[in-house]
Amino acid sequence: MAKIAVIGIGIYLFCQSAAFWGELLYSKNKIQFCLEQSIDGREAAELLKRDEEFTKESGYEKPEAISGVCIWGEKKQAVLENKNLSRKTEADVILFCGDIELLFEGCRVPATDDIRGCLVDEQTAWELFGDSQITGMEVTCEGIPYMIRKVIPGEKKIAVFPAGSMEGRTSGIQDGLNLGEGAGEGNQEKHSCLSRITVLKPAAVSMNDLQSSLYSRYGIAVTLLDLQLLRGISGFFVLLVPVMVCVFVLQNFYQSYQKQQEWIWKAVMAAAALVLLMLALLFIRQWVQIPYDYIPEKWSDFTFWTELWKEKADGMGYLMKIQKSILDLEWMNSFFKSIIWGVLAGTFFVAGIILLKHSEYNLEQYMTNPSDMG
Repeated sequence: MAKIAVIGIGIYLFCQSAAFWGELLYSKNKIQFCLEQSIDGREAAELLKRDEEFTKESGYEKPEAISGVCIWGEKKQAVLENKNLSRKTEADVILFCGDIELLFEGCRVPATDDIRGCLVDEQTAWELFGDSQITGMEVTCEGIPYMIRKVIPGEKKIAVFPAGSMEGRTSGIQDGLNLGEGAGEGNQEKHSCLSRITVLKPAAVSMNDLQSSLYSRYGIAVTLLDLQLLRGISGFFVLLVPVMVCVFVLQNFYQSYQKQQEWIWKAVMAAAALVLLMLALLFIRQWVQIPYDYIPEKWSDFTFWTELWKEKADGMGYLMKIQKSILDLEWMNSFFKSIIWGVLAGTFFVAGIILLKHSEYNLEQYMTNPSDMG
């Protein structure tokens, strides 16, 4: 029973680790950058409008062209109010300009120019309305009424507003929320809170080329948030258990091969081991994909490996020290939990192997000398 329990716990932990890794893997084509200088909603709208006009004038898009862009930022703890029910709550506010679906999967509203539309998550909806079916209802933020276009899944307590208008409207909510009395150039820095840009990565473009493309296309300097490195690190810990299982089974095949006296059974064991090894290699090939940035022109180019190590170390340091938004908690949670569950699953697997080996040893001792076993 102890062996079954250990193995069962190990399988459960491995499934949990794989699930969190899958969450990181699911968004692998959505690349995040941090703007070196924050901008406001009006500037973001002008950037996207200028790029849209350029695309139309060119008449076509190159295969490596960026097809989706969302410039966004966060404001902490804004007050939301349902005046009809006299209910209030605080929520973190996400301001965006561009493709909202890059931030919230399957969500296509509100449009960037819908400066009266907004989103709230389920927790916020329940606190304000006592229900999650509130599409079309009105909520007030910073004294300005908004129409709820959709309720997004989750309990993070967030609200989402367009940060600007493609028509160049000059409403007080142009920069996201009410600027209040006396809003002007003196308050410009205060409302330049869009500090992130998420893009849909073209298939055949490296991270470095994508970063250069953003500068040439929008004229903005950005720093990569290297989430693909986190996916690689967590994937290593997730694959620990399958690799250990494969090694353990191959070892048993080899021991059985040595014990067999007839050549026909030796051939069967060797063929089974070969098939298992091929399946393991196919599995690893499917799930382990090396990004273009990690492949040098020559494998003997040691300068490339030195620079790559320094680049990834700097990227990891930057990723850990930047101020995190509420949306960053998703990938942080998936990253750390996939590693923790992966390590625990590997630990339980090793414990299961030790218990199995101990049982086999006791059985062999009993078979050779029953009297010594009492």
